[in-house]
Amino acid sequence: MRLEWLAVQVMDGLPSEEARAAVQGLLVEIAGHPAWWPEPGGEETTDAFGALCWVSYVTYADGPEVRDIGWAG
Repeated sequence: MRLEWLAVQVMDGLPSEEARAAVQGLLVEIAGHPAWWPEPGGEETTDAFGALCWVSYVTYADGPEVRDIGWAG
């Protein structure tokens, strides 16, 4: 799974190791469920939600790309 530059900046700015671990766990969950992915092409954004975080991503032929990450904790 690729992280778009904005998502990398957000990931670096998360407030704690707990936040980073929660987001990473959600990313692993997304990667493991291709049925959740939107159609490849990068035109449709999909959001996935964890208990205290969310991830927005698109899908290309080689897999999902994360566009944004949020933390509510």
